Amino acid sequence: MRVTCGNPPLVTMAAYDGKQYFYEDKVSYTCQDGYSITGLIGGDKNFEIECQDDGTFEDPDSCNPVQCGVPPPLPNGIRPEIGRASCRERV
Repeated sequence: MRVTCGNPPLVTMAAYDGKQYFYEDKVSYTCQDGYSITGLIGGDKNFEIECQDDGTFEDPDSCNPVQCGVPPPLPNGIRPEIGRASCRERV
């Protein structure tokens, strides 16, 4: 009898093919726009986990908001001291 892992774990801000997986099958995840595994611009957005022989999945990575750094100064404006900003965050 084939070992099944069932449905893969949900990963916030990631998409995957929601089907049933069996031993040695791999699940491919893709982080949504504005997110990466490392939280860095240009960081990897794709990762895989495998269905193991005990019917569980490997632990998945997570999708982290891309850090945009410190906002630039504005001429004739005051910028609050917020530190670094994440993608889609308003400052």
